[in-house]
Formats: sequence, C-alpha cells, structure tokens
Amino acid sequence: MPALFETHALGDGFVLKNRVVMAPMTRTRTSACDVPNALMATYYGQRASAGLIVTESTDVSVHSKGYGGTPGIYTSAQVDGWRLVTDEVHRNGGRIFLQIWHVGRMAHTSLMPNGEAPWGVTTNKRVRPMYSRTTPMAG
Repeated sequence: MPALFETHALGDGFVLKNRVVMAPMTRTRTSACDVPNALMATYYGQRASAGLIVTESTDVSVHSKGYGGTPGIYTSAQVDGWRLVTDEVHRNGGRIFLQIWHVGRMAHTSLMPNGEAPWGVTTNKRVRPMYSRTTPMAG
C-alpha cells in the first residue's frame, strides 16, 4: 500500500514529492484590480511542502466574478501577480495548479463592469442572496 509521504506520478512525467494535496480555499486577499500579491505569495510559499497546491478560485474574466477580492487571470497585472506566487512556491520546492472559475448566474451586478448583467448559461435567477466583503447584497 502506498504511503502518504511517498512520491506519486500524476499523469505522464509529472511527479509529486508526496500524496498530500492542499485543497483550494478562497481567501479574498488580492490587491486592487484583483491582482495576486506578496501576501498571497507568502501564504502559498509557506505551504509548498504539500505534494500539490490547488489555488483558490481564480476569475477567467471580468464577467466571471462571484464576490469581491478573488484573484483574476485575465489581465497582464494579474498574470504577473500569479507569477510572483508561483515563483515563491517553486523556490520552496512546491508544485501549484491554478483553479479557474466562472460563477455564471451567481454573479451580482454590483461586481460587473458598469453594473451589467452577469454572463451565464441560463436566464434563471439565483435563489440565495449574494454577499460582498462588507455588506449583504440584495437578491
């Protein structure tokens, strides 16, 4: 039986130093414009001993936000911010995968550019309230 701290081949040629995987946890600690920052680099770098880190949910578009403070990967500044994070993880010997997301209809107009309607695959309305960092938002 394999042990938790033995190496593990994940696919072709991708070897993890152990079988510990850090699950994604949304932390809402980005800088302005949802740019990953030094605090995030430190956080992920400190956890580089895991065999694999899966990042927090990362917006693929300005229209994919679910709530404030989540990082994006759709601007050059955000890509640079993630480079800061990944460089720190790699410097500490870790492996990291980016979890991308698009919340679709769960987004709120207050998080969309110019208050536009969210982009989604359905016209059905969400059934639960949406919250920001500081105040509840009306449904």
